[in-house]
Amino acid sequence: MKNFKEKIIYTFLMYKKKNIFNSEDEYIKNMRNESINMINKNHLLNEEECKDLFEKYKLSFNKNHNKSFITYKILKNYLLKINGFRIVFINGVYNKKYSYINEYIDILSNYFYLNKNNNFKKFYNKLINKNNIYNILNTAFIQEGIYINIPNNFIINEPIHIIYFSYYEHNNIIFNTRNLIVVGENSNVNIIEQYQSLNDNSIINNSLTEVYALSNSNIEYFKIQNDINSSLIDNTFFLQKKNSKCSIYTFSFKGKLIKNNLNISQDGQGITSYLRGITIGKFKESISHNTLINHKYPLCESYELYNNIFADESNGIFNGKILIHKDAQKVNAFQEINNIILSDKARIKAIPKLEIFANDVKCSHGCTIGPLNKSILFYIRSRGLSEKKAKLLLINTFFEENIKYIKLYDLKNFILYLINEIINSINY
Repeated sequence: MKNFKEKIIYTFLMYKKKNIFNSEDEYIKNMRNESINMINKNHLLNEEECKDLFEKYKLSFNKNHNKSFITYKILKNYLLKINGFRIVFINGVYNKKYSYINEYIDILSNYFYLNKNNNFKKFYNKLINKNNIYNILNTAFIQEGIYINIPNNFIINEPIHIIYFSYYEHNNIIFNTRNLIVVGENSNVNIIEQYQSLNDNSIINNSLTEVYALSNSNIEYFKIQNDINSSLIDNTFFLQKKNSKCSIYTFSFKGKLIKNNLNISQDGQGITSYLRGITIGKFKESISHNTLINHKYPLCESYELYNNIFADESNGIFNGKILIHKDAQKVNAFQEINNIILSDKARIKAIPKLEIFANDVKCSHGCTIGPLNKSILFYIRSRGLSEKKAKLLLINTFFEENIKYIKLYDLKNFILYLINEIINSINY
């Protein structure tokens, strides 16, 4: 019986033997080879978490999983009713039939076969953490993804909606998707990234995204995680240049296991970063958020607010770190994590961290954990509402501080619909 490390290397060599990688650009082939060599030499695969998560799963690199019987009639129930561009993946494979893209959007599998020097090679694979096993595994077994390259001085009014559907006939499949997004100087874009299961089979999506916000750009980035019995490993890296503004919203609603790793690197003055999140855990779901905001330059700001609810036997971890370098004077950084526990068996572990090496900064962090406020519930019920409606009103108020910043009307309504659907299904 092969252990997981041996299984990875064996699978990689089998793909090479079948000439799956051989016609790719040398840059991509070298990336894959470097990653598999790191897996071969690295001790990270001995971590219990990786062993427990991956040993029972099989790496997928099969485009036949893109089933033709998945019709628009099935998909439309999960598609946002919003005008804009749409990029659809089914089981990690791009689906042209149900997608609508423009000249600034390319499918990464096309770029894997280009033998020329371009912006793709300038930015691709430059931000990732090569000490992270999920990043290394993704680079070795990249299947497909997107490359969005917004030119300078360009405003895209319509949002770009990326949706990953999973519908496997078998359990225990891992697929790896990869995105590269470059937003040019003085340009604006809204991006919606959605994960949605179509059945309850157990799969893992190991996703990796690199985002570059060039000088004076503005990015609104929305993550909607609404799988059923799937697991999501989501590693996202932002590099912001001077005077850029990025707002990242993470909505974690359903998933057997969700690991969000969000890294923000501020590379210039006058940068603003907003991280906002809403999490609802139930049953035995496990949802974690690991955030890092890296302040390298002066006169920058970051604002971090996560509101989380855990019910049944669900559990969560929030590990948030703000790092302020010696030369990053006059930085304003704020972090707040609020948690509501709806059952005696639910758990949340919050670990806020501040590492400050500058002497002229304004930083604060806070964390609250507790049940719904009984006094406020009593007050609301005294106005004639039932207990369930009173609790729902209090929960919606709890989330409102993050919801109110969503400017896309249809997206806001969709998020509110998902929140109410999940909360109404919880016994508390």
